[in-house]
Amino acid sequence: MRILQLLPQIVITPLPGVTLQQGFGVRATYIDYDFPESISRRRSLVFRDFTVIDSLAARFSRRTHMNLYYKLTLEERGALDWERWLQTPQTTVHRHAAVLTFRHELAKNFYVAPSASYYRENNWSFQRRSTAPGYQKVFNYGQGIVTPAIVISYLRPPNTLLILSARRQISRRFRAQGAEAQDVLIDTFHMTIQWAI
Repeated sequence: MRILQLLPQIVITPLPGVTLQQGFGVRATYIDYDFPESISRRRSLVFRDFTVIDSLAARFSRRTHMNLYYKLTLEERGALDWERWLQTPQTTVHRHAAVLTFRHELAKNFYVAPSASYYRENNWSFQRRSTAPGYQKVFNYGQGIVTPAIVISYLRPPNTLLILSARRQISRRFRAQGAEAQDVLIDTFHMTIQWAI
């Protein structure tokens, strides 16, 4: 196995209370199996990932601040012929993820944090062309998820911690034929109580 990875990051503070971070990553993973040549050619794999990550943190006041996060991932998978250094594409996946969160201190040690997140994934496969050389990119499926949420917390050092959270996950799957599946709703409620004696 061979792994090549590059993950630089830039942090900028243009204004007091505002921080912008931007990073990108490139990773290539090559897997070679110790099999006879005919088998090794079929089973040698290559994975390539390209990632862009952006985040913004802003403090509006002493009690209120915001965080915005976004991530883009492009993933490719294929079979690799080591002798000729030729790749046969298999699948490619595009992923988008974004999260927006506000946190406000309503009173001393009492916080409320509404948020919303979005996730989208599209998956393609490659099929060999029947009438021409090369491969054709074919859409397999996609999925979109929207999740509004809220967290209410109370902290009284050093003994008391109370966290209440609620969220609704709305998921939709997109099929290759163009038909959309019915939305799936998942509601989650969670409570944490911690008391130290």
